[in-house]
Amino acid sequence: MPHRKVDPQHSLEYAIGASRLIGFVVLCFGFTVVLRGGYFNRYHLYRNFFFGIGLIVWVIPGALLLMFSHYLKRRRRFSYRATQITTLSQLFFASAFLIGSFTFSPISPLPILLSLLWLTCCAQLLRYLHDARPLLGHEAEYQRGFEPIAPKPVLPADQQTSDS
Repeated sequence: MPHRKVDPQHSLEYAIGASRLIGFVVLCFGFTVVLRGGYFNRYHLYRNFFFGIGLIVWVIPGALLLMFSHYLKRRRRFSYRATQITTLSQLFFASAFLIGSFTFSPISPLPILLSLLWLTCCAQLLRYLHDARPLLGHEAEYQRGFEPIAPKPVLPADQQTSDS
């Protein structure tokens, strides 16, 4: 099978779009779990459980993916590793939910299908990140936001006229 030719610029654009999409979907699902299972749960015993799981598994990683997609667009080097780590954590949670969907009753095709879709999207994001790695290896366009400028010495007016 011939090796495919990869354009790093297109892979970076796809990685930015995929991280935004996954981050938005995961964040929305996390808010749903936190609100429905946490705040509006009539069983007070399970409120903290759903609140914690929703924050750890979906809300925080979703917000991080949205934030890192912004930094990927600016080609920051740290955003590459941070997006990889966040996506790997999402792969772990998706595989845990997939195993849980197969082992705990009732076994329904919808959670299995959603977990497989979640796994596929995260794996594709990791592939896009890997293909865009040459563009994120260095920060050539990095500019500091503020640098103090030392005042330049000024000659008095009488010294300027006597010298010329």
